[in-house]
Amino acid sequence: MLENYPFAARIKPMMKNRFRPVSDWKGPYVDSHLLDKVNARVTGLDLDTGKPTTGEQFIKPLSPQAGADLLEQTKPFHLDEPDNFFSELQPCGLFDDSVLTEDAENEARFFFQFIDYSLTRNENEDGFGTTIIPHLSRWGMFQSNIQRLTRIHPTRNDVEWQVQGVFRCCTGPLEPDSLCTRTLDTSKPQLSCFLSNLNPPRDGELTTGELNAVILLALSQAAKKEYQGHQVFPITVVCGSDRTVRIVQGLVDLPKQAVELRVSPIVQFPRGKDTNWDGFRTLLGWFLGNPVGKTT
Repeated sequence: MLENYPFAARIKPMMKNRFRPVSDWKGPYVDSHLLDKVNARVTGLDLDTGKPTTGEQFIKPLSPQAGADLLEQTKPFHLDEPDNFFSELQPCGLFDDSVLTEDAENEARFFFQFIDYSLTRNENEDGFGTTIIPHLSRWGMFQSNIQRLTRIHPTRNDVEWQVQGVFRCCTGPLEPDSLCTRTLDTSKPQLSCFLSNLNPPRDGELTTGELNAVILLALSQAAKKEYQGHQVFPITVVCGSDRTVRIVQGLVDLPKQAVELRVSPIVQFPRGKDTNWDGFRTLLGWFLGNPVGKTT
């Protein structure tokens, strides 16, 4: 990994002392011994406001009502009738988000597809026109190109957990139908992602995938030239397994070689998004929030 980043020298100690023990950990959940080894502490996180139990806030999520207003403007689907992607009880059942598959990681992957669809589509089938990302938000969505952000289950020969999408802060929204590319806002090192996980979130426990995603994504940001002025890297992981979702916000402090993990309550979507619209719009707000806090 390090050879791909010209400014990797400053993350080498943390790669060795913090990430390697996490990467080598084979269990589905993290124990207190591993947390101590990587100098990590766990605190709480308010799902609605983004305020941590202790410490500085780094993301102010968009409110559910503001998210609803954006969806009403872009209309990626019709809220009052079945749509052609995920909806309740479609006859064929292929994209019916009220019916669970037999694989928790795969089910979470489908759930993220609906998040992606909500943020990057509109009512125009030709794909032109205004969408939330990139036209109504300063956030941009990127593919994860880090191989270690996918883990294969040791016995199932299938994906155990995987980062599905990475969101970075840009300088501003794009004009509709603009041919310009997004420009990263290098004053904001905050990064968000969705993690599909075979292992469900549990109260009082962190999954191995959540801790891997926090540390590796933070160090990959820290190794980039454009973020050399920052010392603290806030990473927000929206972790899904089946229809169980929670948020883990990690702060990686390079000078202290420390990790703070802020964990939200668990949100359930047992019958799809249509039975918990407030919860779904709350999750969308985390991908569209305002980055705040001191990182230098």
